[in-house]
Amino acid sequence: MEQREQPGREARKPNGPLPTHRHSPRMPRIRTRVTAEAAVGGVIGPRDSPDVLILGRLDDYGRLRAGGWTIRLSVGLRAELGAGP
Repeated sequence: MEQREQPGREARKPNGPLPTHRHSPRMPRIRTRVTAEAAVGGVIGPRDSPDVLILGRLDDYGRLRAGGWTIRLSVGLRAELGAGP
């Protein structure tokens, strides 16, 4: 087996300071989000106190397609949604 004088040297970083990224006041941070409107297409749990809402969007033919669901709803929100109009 070959012996090395300084093991691990090939994995070391080059000398000098590493480049850092600092936020410049002249360049504001821009965060983007892709959003879309959705309709409640169903619920998981009882209708008067739903645990989770199933969300959907209309496709090109006008049919409601399931697209996702919410996280488990808080007790207050469950009661508010279950009360209905």
